[in-house]
Amino acid sequence: MKSNLKCVKDYAKCLKPFPKTMYGILHAGMRKEVTARCSTEDSRNTFIKQMLSIEQTKPIYDGVFFKLVNYYDFTTKNISAEMQLPYICCGLQYILKEMYDTVKRGKSEETAKYLDRSSKTMWEDMIDVAYGKYGEIESCQKELKQTKQIYQSQGTTGNNGIIVPLVRFTKTLN
Repeated sequence: MKSNLKCVKDYAKCLKPFPKTMYGILHAGMRKEVTARCSTEDSRNTFIKQMLSIEQTKPIYDGVFFKLVNYYDFTTKNISAEMQLPYICCGLQYILKEMYDTVKRGKSEETAKYLDRSSKTMWEDMIDVAYGKYGEIESCQKELKQTKQIYQSQGTTGNNGIIVPLVRFTKTLN
């Protein structure tokens, strides 16, 4: 996680003001979550317990992640530059819900709630600032109906990481 924090911080230095702000907000959310996980013995033990629980559903969880990567890849290749931001925000909402549902179904509601809270700590402020209109799944489904079908049609395997589509997307922001 700390290497991811450094990568986000270093990459943000090279960006135009708006994307730089978004990566700054993401970095702050990630730092907040790392601090919360590591601040006390109890929080460290809770984190380890939840990660061990998630490990049992890892193949399914990895498939959900690849679906997001594939969705972002599709979006950055096929959606107009001015619509990519709402599509990206909606995709993030879909994966957060699917991860919650997957972990809840595969292991426990306690672990699902822990992940949901952690994810929201990292991403929620960025979504609110970037495109608050699409901060909830209901808004995505109502305003951008096609995003759900596109997300659901994406495969759950792949060889690509999330970096390439995110960099491609970042280049479209002003």
